[in-house]
Amino acid sequence: MGDLSELFKILSNTKRLQMLFILKESKKLSDIAKELKMPSPEVARNLKILHNADLVIKEEDKYKISNLANLIIENSLSFLEFIWRYKEIFTDHTLPLPKEFIYRLGEVGELQIIRGTIDGFNLSMRRFEKTRYYHFASAEKVLEGFVMPFVKLLKRGVNVRLVVSTKAIDELYRVSEEYPEIKNTRLKVRVRDEIPVTVLVDENSAEINIPFVNGKMDYGITFYSENEKYRKFAKDLFYYLWSDAKEIKI
Repeated sequence: MGDLSELFKILSNTKRLQMLFILKESKKLSDIAKELKMPSPEVARNLKILHNADLVIKEEDKYKISNLANLIIENSLSFLEFIWRYKEIFTDHTLPLPKEFIYRLGEVGELQIIRGTIDGFNLSMRRFEKTRYYHFASAEKVLEGFVMPFVKLLKRGVNVRLVVSTKAIDELYRVSEEYPEIKNTRLKVRVRDEIPVTVLVDENSAEINIPFVNGKMDYGITFYSENEKYRKFAKDLFYYLWSDAKEIKI
């Protein structure tokens, strides 16, 4: 059985870690030295350490990461890299999600961090203007500034799905009475006791807000991206919340 402390010791060296990432494709020692701007003897020494740990394999005169190393990089290290990249956020924020979603954070690709509630709101409004096919959202409460934009989406024939906290049911009925035109549209609403994160996703992009460690949702930090991997992550997360929620008529 492998000793995890030994793995951390090996990967604590920045150069060795960089080697693993660039060796997803086979490379000669000289190419590694050139790419990492390292002396060849130093490259050789670190390659030997990685090889002895079964993290690198040698094929003739080229080196490549092993299947073991690939599993570590694609899963654990990618997740840890994500958390560390945004460590100033995760110092006082939490991720109240199932582990399968947390571990997938390393797969979501490039993100933008939108700071400030006003900038976050303006981002959402720009996104709504581009939505043509569907918009799915989770929310712990009805935010007044979002009501009219969602009404406009429904009037355009957009498929809208909302999963909200049971605490917001009265507010939903109030909105339904105030805007009767949303009835007989492509709106579906479900409720559940807890909404751990705020998710908004459509065919173009996605945004997610997470809570502070005290449980209060932070609308001043928005994780945003248009890339396909992030949209899929956000959509899967929405459907996780949707799957055990109770449908209501409004």
